[in-house]
Amino acid sequence: GNGIVDLVNDDTRGGLYYITEDPGRLYAMRHSGMSVNAYADLDGTPAFLFQTSDKIIVIVVDDGNYYTKIWTKAEFGFGISAVISAVRIRSKRAFRDLRSAL
Repeated sequence: GNGIVDLVNDDTRGGLYYITEDPGRLYAMRHSGMSVNAYADLDGTPAFLFQTSDKIIVIVVDDGNYYTKIWTKAEFGFGISAVISAVRIRSKRAFRDLRSAL
């Protein structure tokens, strides 16, 4: 278990984010110490991980449906804050559109 499914690097904030399948989790690590800063348990099977300048976006699959879960990056330390959105992606086309937009 615990294989890395996807990861993203944030040079601006000095962090690395990655998702694992078993257990389904999102992890945040600091570049400086390479120790886990925070993690969040995920419902469903993690599939993809994206970032914007201030958000971390995880795509999970649950019962054949795609869902997004979005966290904000905290200021210095970039710990994972409360989930601000969890929405179902209603079609594979919407999923492709979301991926291309990011």
